[in-house]
Amino acid sequence: MPHYVAVAAALLVCVDTSRSQGPRVPEHAILLHPFAGASGCLARVPADRAPGVTRVVVDFSAQSGSPSEGTDTPLKLTPGVECAAIEHAATHGPQGLDGGDRFLDLLWWQWSSAAPGAILAERPELAELDRAGRRGDEVGLGCYASPWHPDVRKALAALGSSVAASLTEGAKLYVRCRLSPEEMLGYSEAARATYIREAGIDPLDLPRLPSEGRAKTDLESWLRWRFGGLTVLMGDVAARFRQPPLRRGLVAVVLAGAYRGSQVGRGRAAEDWLTWILDDIIDGVLLEGAWEEGSEDRDYASALGIIAKTGKEIEIGVMLRAPSKQGDTALQRQQEIVLAQGRAPDYWMIEVNDEAGLQAAKEFLAAQPRGPAPDAP
Repeated sequence: MPHYVAVAAALLVCVDTSRSQGPRVPEHAILLHPFAGASGCLARVPADRAPGVTRVVVDFSAQSGSPSEGTDTPLKLTPGVECAAIEHAATHGPQGLDGGDRFLDLLWWQWSSAAPGAILAERPELAELDRAGRRGDEVGLGCYASPWHPDVRKALAALGSSVAASLTEGAKLYVRCRLSPEEMLGYSEAARATYIREAGIDPLDLPRLPSEGRAKTDLESWLRWRFGGLTVLMGDVAARFRQPPLRRGLVAVVLAGAYRGSQVGRGRAAEDWLTWILDDIIDGVLLEGAWEEGSEDRDYASALGIIAKTGKEIEIGVMLRAPSKQGDTALQRQQEIVLAQGRAPDYWMIEVNDEAGLQAAKEFLAAQPRGPAPDAP
């Protein structure tokens, strides 16, 4: 089985339907996360492509705790070194896939907090912490790097430059830039020291849910600071990625329902994608949500309404999740749930986590309408 150092072995395969006649048919894509045998798919997918498939995207996120082979990550942060030395495999991808689109999760460096990966074991100060000083309360939520640690910020900015140098004209970088949406992180030494320096308050001294008065104002200020910190990080990566002369697209992978909850709820992930749109940091969004049977969430409708009010013309995609066990909502049903809330997106991306999900995605794609194959050169 082939082994690609520092590559998370994820593929994005897009079906180009831009030449179809009549009403526009959205593109379809597969995002293949690492699982046992996933690296073998790198060689298999190009041969299996259906007519019209045009893109293969490599995910080189730093998921050192993932079930894929190896524990290396594309960010080599050693003590005393301020920037990242990017592995060749991370920026160039497997043989034959150079120059194509990439997918990167900036801060979710480890899928499980059961045991630290290579980098976080060597440099634990890079990890973001909860109030109790843990990297995460639940094992399944994984570990996140601290966006307030200067070495993390410099490493990710350097990664933006390295990715830009490896991509061709028109290629895209899909970026997820958020902390855990499930628990409140942001109490690492780096985060606390930065906020004490800027606001004169230790985040550990802030009450969890004050209802009024100075305590409520202080908490709201801290939450706004969190949003601002990740916006600056996203902007730094975007600026490095958009180095001239080539034009490349930057798409943010975001929570569709982010603005439907409370400020404290939003503050966990600290993902302010509305500001990213308004400030022209990104060119499009790939919306993630709970498109599940029985869910009454209107996340997609909410996101469409927010985007429309910006007056910006951006590309909008929707992430579906391939079912891998009995009881999971079928892809076709997920699609119907989304479409019941508004217009069709510009493209669908199917997230795959195992062989069962990959098979379900292939069967779903086989049933989708496609435009004519591109003309031969």
